Amino acid sequence: MVVLSKKTTVFLRAPRATCLRQKPWSVPYFSPLRTLRLIHYAAWIAQRWHDPAFPHAFSWFDSPRYWQDHILNLREQIALMDEPPLIQAG
Repeated sequence: MVVLSKKTTVFLRAPRATCLRQKPWSVPYFSPLRTLRLIHYAAWIAQRWHDPAFPHAFSWFDSPRYWQDHILNLREQIALMDEPPLIQAG
């Protein structure tokens, strides 16, 4: 049996909205950081594409479907960043 501290148990049971209310300054950064992560992940694979393991492990990376979806995701992220944040920082 694993014994958790009361603080850990409360954190694990807390809804996600509760965590957001505690740090409202971070909400406006969600979309830009997600966009950066999407771009960084694709760049990371592209930089290592000549490693023989990468084309096998990421066989979908050079498919037209992946790039269509990737561009669509980036366009959606741009649209989200153009909208005002749900919670104002400050």
